[in-house]
Amino acid sequence: SVASDDPTRKYCLGKFVEIFSDVFARYACEADESRVPSDEENGQAEKRARHFATELEQAVYDIYSEPDKSGQFHAGAKYKDRFRMLQFNLSKKDRVQLHKRIVSGQISPKEISLMSSTDLADEGTKQSIKMAEKEALEHSILQKTTAPHAKIT
Repeated sequence: SVASDDPTRKYCLGKFVEIFSDVFARYACEADESRVPSDEENGQAEKRARHFATELEQAVYDIYSEPDKSGQFHAGAKYKDRFRMLQFNLSKKDRVQLHKRIVSGQISPKEISLMSSTDLADEGTKQSIKMAEKEALEHSILQKTTAPHAKIT
């Protein structure tokens, strides 16, 4: 199935294009941030953003689509949940490392479609999550109580 055939997929693709157009435009002149990108560079960034968004939407559909009563696959609840999570995390401007990895091609649309919200989080949030997990683990380990082997009466 193609994104343009399904209103849900068409909407999601449009949102992904918005997000990635901004990301690719922001990092188009990564080496020299004071330089304003040319129209050609902006066009290239837009083209790359559209391509990336299309691949990401297709990957999300391939992985999270569900069959309806007639057996036809469609963008169901799992697809929509994954889209919302990705939209929330990818649209945040503080995800600098993630955005740079996307623009440089170090991370594929399929990889992003499989990432958890923790993987998509900014570095500060990742550290907080790791600390909270460590603390929770420490609190969940019970201390061994030393008691006499014979019953005291």
